[in-house]
Amino acid sequence: MTMIKQLLARLSGSGKVHLVGASGLVQLLPLLTAPIIARLYTPLELGAYAIFFALATIFAACVPLALPQAIFIETETDEAAGVTLSSVAITMVLCALLAAGAALIPTQPLQSAFGPAVLPLLWLLPLTTLLAAIFQIIYTWALRLQAFALLARNKLVLGVATAALQIGIGLTDPGAMGFVVANLVGYLLALLLLLWPLWRGLAVAARNYRAGHAVMHLLRHRRLPIWTLPATLVNTVSSYLPEFLINRFFGTSSAGQYSLANRMVNYPLNFLATGIQDIFRPIASAELGETGNCRHSFNRYFLLLTGASLALAVPLAFILPWLFPIIFGAQWDEAGGMIQALTLLVLVRFISSPLSFVWILRDEQRLDFIWQLGLIVITFLALWLPHQAAQPWTMTETLFAYSIATSFWYLLAILVSWQLAYRQKDLKGDMPAGD
Repeated sequence: MTMIKQLLARLSGSGKVHLVGASGLVQLLPLLTAPIIARLYTPLELGAYAIFFALATIFAACVPLALPQAIFIETETDEAAGVTLSSVAITMVLCALLAAGAALIPTQPLQSAFGPAVLPLLWLLPLTTLLAAIFQIIYTWALRLQAFALLARNKLVLGVATAALQIGIGLTDPGAMGFVVANLVGYLLALLLLLWPLWRGLAVAARNYRAGHAVMHLLRHRRLPIWTLPATLVNTVSSYLPEFLINRFFGTSSAGQYSLANRMVNYPLNFLATGIQDIFRPIASAELGETGNCRHSFNRYFLLLTGASLALAVPLAFILPWLFPIIFGAQWDEAGGMIQALTLLVLVRFISSPLSFVWILRDEQRLDFIWQLGLIVITFLALWLPHQAAQPWTMTETLFAYSIATSFWYLLAILVSWQLAYRQKDLKGDMPAGD
């Protein structure tokens, strides 16, 4: 209760409260619509869309070359507007190259890599990538302008429109293409509503904009594509690697089962973890500035997160798997078993995620990048090795192995966070704790 009061106190009187509220509602929408979606689409169709969405998200994170981060770095608003235009220009060029490359790749390698159910969707991948990337760029520009009320309204439009379209189009039995079309229309509508009130500032910058400005901005902020882009790519790929490997080894239907299970468990927990981190960040930062460490705030929130995870263990491991086929239908029974297999990973990650902000406080981005690389390797090995056994493991057995292996990796992250929280810092820099 104290934690909730702290969060509300920090947000009250600020335009950010609208954005946080909208974000919470948008996170809730997939949970509310999932029982309907599960009866309109099959696991195969949801799996095909999950792979398509993962590909679009990865490409959308890469095509701006991390340049949108410079929108916050530029001190002058006019220069930030120029960076916004450069980000859009670079995105359009690279998406055009993506479309040309996709047209030249033979269908057989694509079908072998992603499966026959995903193949009919791939021709829309460049357009989806384009709209998703431009939306994120304009969203960043709006954040720079602190247009929080506009962003809150826009988040609601995107979330509600996409959910309504998925259900409405799903009634016509369009297959996985219904997801893709709903996503495209939702992005287009949200982008138009976002651009309309913000266009004036960008239009002024566009009058003097030249193609060479994109090159100039890339050179000025070259550390972003050199260092930030690889880190973003590794982080995004690690998030979706299980879907790709499950699709490859167990089929697209199993990927759909995993996608629904992941949505129902991780969406609410991620939102809760993000809220806890939003409270932990200023408290840990203040303690670090006052005492040279943040051990007390770390211990306090470690106990809070551990207690919450223990309270969630029984519902996740025993109750939710039993309820799953009742709520979503008998065809989703496998997803309930997946939740049981992933419970350990879900809970350990729930503890680790907010506390890992200590890595940023201690300026350990390089260490975080190395940890992310390790996560990719462990995820791949944990899902690939069981498939190479003389008698390949079942889907449930493989997920148990993946959950245990990656949980140990997240436990290592918690241990490193604890060491960083306890490490003493003086005015001259960091030095080992004396006690």
